[in-house]
Amino acid sequence: MHNTIRNIPKIFKAFASEKRIAILELLLKNKKGLAFSQMSQKLKINIPTLERHALLLREVGLLESKRYKNKMVYKIISSKVDFVDKFITLAKVYNL
Repeated sequence: MHNTIRNIPKIFKAFASEKRIAILELLLKNKKGLAFSQMSQKLKINIPTLERHALLLREVGLLESKRYKNKMVYKIISSKVDFVDKFITLAKVYNL
């Protein structure tokens, strides 16, 4: 089976959680990225839960992390920003 086809279920799993969608929407608004502490405060999600969801988003290739001064900053991989934005927008338009 082609590698791209194998990734499709993983991508849908990434979008199958309201918390992961909230994380992605927040990061779409903050293109430079955010630390877990900032995301936790804005989304009212505890850090261990954020870590679990971020790990899955990283595994499917949507998120990246970089050390900035004394903290890790997470953001949507630049080549995936349009995809994430369109996926979420279409899901809302079609009430999925």
